[in-house]
Amino acid sequence: MSFSYNDHEESFTSSPVYLHNIQRTNPHSYTFIKTDVLDRFELCFFAIQCVINAFLRCMLSVIFIGSVRIRGEYVNSMFVAVSMDGNNNTTPIEFGIEVANNVNSYTWFLMRLKDAIGEGREVVFITNMVLE
Repeated sequence: MSFSYNDHEESFTSSPVYLHNIQRTNPHSYTFIKTDVLDRFELCFFAIQCVINAFLRCMLSVIFIGSVRIRGEYVNSMFVAVSMDGNNNTTPIEFGIEVANNVNSYTWFLMRLKDAIGEGREVVFITNMVLE
């Protein structure tokens, strides 16, 4: 498999393969891709199961969520959820990539985050995100 850094359409077409390989090499990890009615990429989410387990067992029940603007033709921003361990070191827990920075994509990311960490967990969320 070769990587093309200039062909964005090919990269998005390969996204399901990359996420499948994350699940194949990291069993029980969470990966999701959302497409529009024309089967074009809208959102994706991934969380590695061993990191989720570390969060649930060893870290503070506080998740910091932020987004990073990505300048480009195809993607608008990337969501990142991190937590802190007892030594105040941050650990990335989940990642999401989205085309439109809006309430719907943020809600979709939070729902996938809820799926990844499970029901019945008391978690505090801290964010300073501004949605359009």
